Amino acid sequence: IISWLVRLWDAAGEATILDGTEARHLGSLSQDPVIDQGMMRGANPQSLWARVLESVAQRYLCADDLYMQQTQWKTIEQGIQRLREMAVAEIIFSDDVTTRNPDLVPCTSVMWRKLVRLGPHEYASALAIMKRDERDETVLDMARKLRAYADAVHGPTHARISAVESRLQKLEDKIEENHKKATSTDCHLNSAPPTVPNESRCCDPHPQNDP
Repeated sequence: IISWLVRLWDAAGEATILDGTEARHLGSLSQDPVIDQGMMRGANPQSLWARVLESVAQRYLCADDLYMQQTQWKTIEQGIQRLREMAVAEIIFSDDVTTRNPDLVPCTSVMWRKLVRLGPHEYASALAIMKRDERDETVLDMARKLRAYADAVHGPTHARISAVESRLQKLEDKIEENHKKATSTDCHLNSAPPTVPNESRCCDPHPQNDP
């Protein structure tokens, strides 16, 4: 459900306003009958996002219930997605969060430590020092740091690989070109008529006189 909530925010945000009648026409939006029923409550116009958040808060007791399993993330983009999921949980269950935008939720040390713990071991040291204190940084701020880190780590590698691949391709093209030239030369030599040496008359160094 938590991944679906992030996708819903990305797709609609708070721009979709519905009254009770319109909400009832949505059908099974979340694939959870309890949440869908909760979204239909309230006759006054309200954003779809607000309706969903309220319904999810009534459906689950705490943030941990939103996660079916704490799976590891492998790529930086997956890590950013996981951080945004934590932000949605904070919006629903934390009284300290005043925004409904997951990207503007303050990234707490608890959230960051959890992200580091669920990430690849080779990222752990760099991520641990990326956020050392309680500075006022949002999830969006940390997502930018993560992408900058990914560019710094993987960018030069990709550039070097591309350069090597380019040089190899040029070398292969040169080899192919030389091979074609060599084949053309062999064909030319094989098609030329054979050279017949001029016949010369051998003289007997000791001619015999006729009797």
